[in-house]
Amino acid sequence: FGMLLRNSEFKGNSSYEHVISAAQAGRGADPFGYRAEFINLVNKARALDNRPTVNTNEGGGIQFK
Repeated sequence: FGMLLRNSEFKGNSSYEHVISAAQAGRGADPFGYRAEFINLVNKARALDNRPTVNTNEGGGIQFK
């Protein structure tokens, strides 16, 4: 997930969808809601990320002001 945020050259074919899918598959018991919160965080990052879906290695990840 961090590599997606940074637009790392090592992220390979990673995607927010893959991160969400893996997190949901491994969610299991979540008594304090931390795992659900992580999934929510990834969804928010995906919504904010306006880079092209093709890995062009342009830009430096999500830009915060």
